[in-house]
Amino acid sequence: MSAASPSLRWLYLAVLGPLVVLAVLAWWGTRSQLKAAWADAQADAERLAPGIAKVLALDFSQQIDEIPSYPNPPIPGPPAPPDDPLLGNDTEALFELSIDPEAGLSPAGLPRRALAALRLHELDPSHPLSSYLFLYEAPSILTPLALEKITDDEFALANWKRAEAVRKLAAEHPSEEGVWLLDDLPVYLRNEGSKITYYTLPTRDFDGLEREQELPNWVHVQFSLDQESPPASPLATTSVPFGKGLELHIIPRSEILEAPIRRQQQWTLAILSAAIGTALIALYVIHRTVTRERRLAELKSQFVASVSHELRAPLGSIRLMAESLQQGRVSKPAEFHTLIAREGARLSHLIENVLDFARIEEDRKQYHFEECDLSALLRDTLRLMQPLAEDRRVQLAFDIPDLTATVDPSALQQALVNLVDNAIKFSPVRGVVDLRAKSGEDGRITISIIDQGPGIPKSEQKNIFQRFHRLGNELRRETQGTGIGLSIVKHIAEAHGGSITVESTPPNGATFTLTIPAQTPDN
Repeated sequence: MSAASPSLRWLYLAVLGPLVVLAVLAWWGTRSQLKAAWADAQADAERLAPGIAKVLALDFSQQIDEIPSYPNPPIPGPPAPPDDPLLGNDTEALFELSIDPEAGLSPAGLPRRALAALRLHELDPSHPLSSYLFLYEAPSILTPLALEKITDDEFALANWKRAEAVRKLAAEHPSEEGVWLLDDLPVYLRNEGSKITYYTLPTRDFDGLEREQELPNWVHVQFSLDQESPPASPLATTSVPFGKGLELHIIPRSEILEAPIRRQQQWTLAILSAAIGTALIALYVIHRTVTRERRLAELKSQFVASVSHELRAPLGSIRLMAESLQQGRVSKPAEFHTLIAREGARLSHLIENVLDFARIEEDRKQYHFEECDLSALLRDTLRLMQPLAEDRRVQLAFDIPDLTATVDPSALQQALVNLVDNAIKFSPVRGVVDLRAKSGEDGRITISIIDQGPGIPKSEQKNIFQRFHRLGNELRRETQGTGIGLSIVKHIAEAHGGSITVESTPPNGATFTLTIPAQTPDN
């Protein structure tokens, strides 16, 4: 068996080797595909980035807002005739002054329009002012007070607070144009002295732009400011031509970019796994078959050796005793005749076992069932085995009640002979082999053969009923046998609708129990 092991190893290598190579190549191929996909994506990103930046700059430039600036604190100016209505109670004059875009500043440096509106509201709170947009057109430190008095529009107040925040940011960058953070939002800002141009970028992501420009679905556009850290691992970065300090980044959606290749990887892995699994199953089946065939060949070889040995010993004895009788050198011929008859019976039993085994293997074994006196059959079997027991100085004991059963007498006796023969062979000198039979309430008959031999290990108790199986090494075996007796017993028991079992706890002997129904169905 060990001599054939290298061939099996070469078989495993020949089958699994290419599959392992394919798995490595598939892994390397998908890695290369991923690298190529990322390289193509980077090239696309570098190509797309300038165009996206121009589109964004154009979009931003169309949404720029302007707000006027004002000195804080106010700068006093000279008195002028338009200040006269502010000192009187003429509501019409005050209204005309509040809507005059050329009203200018008062000597205190405050917008006359705002002062006129506040005076008008003080004289006639119910006067319907046509608009309070002048508060944005002519802003000053007076504007928040005017807004609170003239209107309760929260939106107008919020817009003023936002404009004031932009003016404060412009004051921090009086002569610069760029993009800065305001309340954690990026704001484009250009301070032109009398007015401030600004635009609040709505978000740092441009999913809508990505859809409008029909960009690849793996593209994600972000931007950052000079004072911020750029996003991690952008594929492409470019400056947005809108103010200063605004950079656009193309970030890959890796799960989308790699999805087709990952799916291919999964399919490849599934196919390779199925192939390797199939190969492993096939190798397992081949290994099991080859191992079983080798074991069978080895057992057959041992069987041939055992049969040869079993035949040689009695044939040699018969030949020597026959020559002695022929040459007249025997003083007691009757004793030699008995020995020759015993060896002949032994040969007959051996040959009958071999022939029956061949018929069983070829499924040609026929059984003929008839009702018989089972008690008489058991006693006859013991009488048949008595000479062998005496030769080995083993005592046969029995407990056999009156029993009848429908069986094949010849086949059943052959099974019993094999069992009793084994019990005698494995029993020690002056040991006892006990045969007991009884009928159960379920209509089944049990026949037990109990010996005082070395017993059978638990691990071997199932194997001993297999063909050619014998305990120990064939070359060191001290007991006679071919390894087919118990397999024949099992076949005969099953043909009768029964079973054969063994119970043993080494070294306390063994008990073989043959169970058959009293009425065996026709076969």
